[in-house]
Amino acid sequence: MGNKANEAFVQLIQKHRSPLCRDPEKMSMFSVNVDDGVTLGLFARHGQVILQLIQKSDDVELTITFNEFNAEEGVDSIVFSYNAFTMHAYVDKRKATKKGSMVFGMTVAEDEDGMLKELFEQLQPTMKHLCNLLVGMTLSVVAQIFKKEDCAISLADFGYINFE
Repeated sequence: MGNKANEAFVQLIQKHRSPLCRDPEKMSMFSVNVDDGVTLGLFARHGQVILQLIQKSDDVELTITFNEFNAEEGVDSIVFSYNAFTMHAYVDKRKATKKGSMVFGMTVAEDEDGMLKELFEQLQPTMKHLCNLLVGMTLSVVAQIFKKEDCAISLADFGYINFE
């Protein structure tokens, strides 16, 4: 891995890991209840960090997953789910601000008859807005965890230089 910020984040997750994670080198995780119905899961698997924020209400489940949150890439690949929709996108770290658009390249997998893609095209502005909100919430919670743990890393170490 080699990057000090990545290593520090993995160590933070391992430090707070669930007792169910018996081998912290292979897999460690813990979760943070952000709000009523909102949970952030932090996973360290083989030296990689995966973040997953889930927001549930009576009729909607929203999920944002950072496939590999690391300091070495200029973008973070994400998966956004809104009930039955699953979309792929990326976050451009240098362009990410708390109030700006962070999500780019949003696509949905084509289904056999094309109806899902057609519906997605109609809903894309709404989906992109929701995705931006969840990305911002995820990054804010991670920044709070870094600050609370006083672990000498910040979002800027992961390329989010304009977010804090």
